[in-house]
Amino acid sequence: MENSQEDLKFTPIREIDDSHALVNIRGVCKFIESPTVSNKRLYTFFNIYDEEGDGIRVWAKNELVDEVMYKVQPNQTYEITNALVENKDPRVNFLHKDKQLVLKGDSEIRLCDRESYAIRKEYAILPLSQLSMEAPRPFSVFGRITQVDPVVYKPSKYKENEPMRKVSIIDAHGDERQMTLWRNHTHEIDQKDVGRMVYLNGVRAATFQGKCEIRNLCDTEITVYRHLELDEN
Repeated sequence: MENSQEDLKFTPIREIDDSHALVNIRGVCKFIESPTVSNKRLYTFFNIYDEEGDGIRVWAKNELVDEVMYKVQPNQTYEITNALVENKDPRVNFLHKDKQLVLKGDSEIRLCDRESYAIRKEYAILPLSQLSMEAPRPFSVFGRITQVDPVVYKPSKYKENEPMRKVSIIDAHGDERQMTLWRNHTHEIDQKDVGRMVYLNGVRAATFQGKCEIRNLCDTEITVYRHLELDEN
């Protein structure tokens, strides 16, 4: 594409719908997936958020994966042009209401000269007594860490072995639930954090052995309040 930056029009992420076949967007990358092989195809994706705090997932497949891994880094602002609009899989993608983007051979990724800061989207805090598979996705949790298990390695639907950690949290109402952390998030909470307050922004409900628990998403934000003194009671 030879369009100058002045000619480009960027679509707000929340306005992407069936009326768009191709779009240009500008935003901040908040997460990038490691390359994965599935059904003999190589793919990766990254999540990008615009200045309004709205996010969408951008997919790259096969020969375009190397370009994405070379160009895209978290917390950098990018302009993405000529991306294909597709329906998303709502079972695994909670960002946009119903769309995702796919890079084509003539799509372009440009590091933006000017910095753009995506508004941090705060999801509603869910009381743990209301945790169920019908809970809105995503949601947030605020509570105290009561137990942190060691990291173990388990097979997932993405890879043969991935790090996983079990954590228990109790909220202000005295309701306690278990949480499973996968992948890079397993290292954001340590066994030394037992007794500390934690804020989980952007998580989902899942079932494990018949019980409902908390699960992280790929770009869940975890804040452990380590600067606060531990309550010895």
